[in-house]
Amino acid sequence: MKNGKVTVLKPVTSATKAAASGAKAAFSPADALQALATITSAVQEHGRVRQENQTAREGIREKASVMRKRIAANRKTLDRYVERTFDSRDLALAGFLDGLDKAIESGNVNLAAAMADRIADVVKSGPLLQVAELHHEQERQEPMFRIGRSD
Repeated sequence: MKNGKVTVLKPVTSATKAAASGAKAAFSPADALQALATITSAVQEHGRVRQENQTAREGIREKASVMRKRIAANRKTLDRYVERTFDSRDLALAGFLDGLDKAIESGNVNLAAAMADRIADVVKSGPLLQVAELHHEQERQEPMFRIGRSD
């Protein structure tokens, strides 16, 4: 295989042509040496191509392993972000809900309305919405990463 193309070995003498077609012919020592050289060359090329393919497969396995590790690390980062974001949202919502309860108990309509607005703001500005907005912003710019083949 040369430059991605398979090399087809062709008989080079009249005797090897005759042998390849199944006909009986007289063979000279030069024909035998030429046949041996052709076989040796083919075996060497096969070994080289096999080694190149093995090396390529090893490289692919190494790249896949690196990518799996990157994905796992980035997933952990994303998990921590979402967990922390939801924790802070839970604290904010709990505080606003407590404030709403106290406003209702005291009959303070203005405070109750303000707490309801804050609760609505927290719900509307969820962390997944922020991730989606970040994603849309990145799509407008040069991508940080690509998923899939990069031909």
